[in-house]
Amino acid sequence: AHWFWADGRQQLPSLSVALMALFVALSANVGVGSMVEGFRQTFLGWLDQRLVAEVYYEAASDADAEAISAWLATRKEVSAILPIWRTKTRIDAWPVEAMGLSAHETYSAHFPLLDAAPDAFAAVARGDAVLVSEQLARRLRLSVGATIAIPASTDVWRARVVGIYPDYGNTKGQLRVDINALARHWPDVPRIHWSLRVAPQDVPRLMQDMAATFGPKIARAIDQASLKAVSADIFEHTFAVTAALNVLTLLVAAIAMIASLQALGAMRLAQLAPVWALGAPRRRLMQLELLRVLLLSAVTAVAAMPVGLFMAWCLVAIVNVEAFGWRLPFFVFPAELAKVAAVAVATACCAAIFPLLRLPHRAGRTAQGFRQ
Repeated sequence: AHWFWADGRQQLPSLSVALMALFVALSANVGVGSMVEGFRQTFLGWLDQRLVAEVYYEAASDADAEAISAWLATRKEVSAILPIWRTKTRIDAWPVEAMGLSAHETYSAHFPLLDAAPDAFAAVARGDAVLVSEQLARRLRLSVGATIAIPASTDVWRARVVGIYPDYGNTKGQLRVDINALARHWPDVPRIHWSLRVAPQDVPRLMQDMAATFGPKIARAIDQASLKAVSADIFEHTFAVTAALNVLTLLVAAIAMIASLQALGAMRLAQLAPVWALGAPRRRLMQLELLRVLLLSAVTAVAAMPVGLFMAWCLVAIVNVEAFGWRLPFFVFPAELAKVAAVAVATACCAAIFPLLRLPHRAGRTAQGFRQ
């Protein structure tokens, strides 16, 4: 045991570069992995809150939208027909999308807000207040209670900010206003986007009837489950490269460790051959060498955890805000940390196997020379 620890301390300077490569790779894995997993959970929860309506559709024209709405009003399974009209404007030369909200519990009970006045949705329904996206609020330095000047088709609308909401994935600013106020300030707003509240079991039959009745008059139609699945699939494809980069950094660390252990092979003969000559079995020597590498890797993994978590905090609280304009919640995932630690030990084990398999045989040949 005394030799094991003393010999381990002697190896540290020679393995420091490989262990530092492993340290950097693990820190990056923890940091980026925690950020992505936190974004995944936040994004999926945000989708559940934002996509409450069971059916979303776009009509080919305003006239078609009116005909479809009239037909839907006769369907008993449709409990609400909600317009989601939208138009574009620019505030301080930044593109902004204005979207209309109906005074319905679909929004007041489910729409997520980061900060809001107590009467936020009631104020929006009165037509003199707006909700702004987090990106727009940060860019214009707006807070709840501030006044925002919105260039409209007919005038410059000065409205009070009563709420700030998250809008992940949107590179533009966004406003949520009362649907009647939207039509008043932008009379030419396209009236082709709608959503429907329908009992989930009635959704397939209703969409089939809509397609059969109106055909090309419906430009697009999608149910809530499909829309969430598409959004989640886009998210996973977007961050697939992140997983590949994590694997690449670990591969670089493994190569560095293999190179270091291989280079140490010849140097280690002088330490191992006398121990073997004194009676230590080759298998025992190989086990001790592997145990030493695994212990050093485990200590490196433990040291990398707080650095990785600090990196994750920097990504969600600083980098993400500067790059995209929104801030993600900071999460700690113990299971993710345990997985990274296991991957670190497995990487070190794989990197050490080949050099260690050769080491006892080379040490044995050197020990035979000592004996002769």
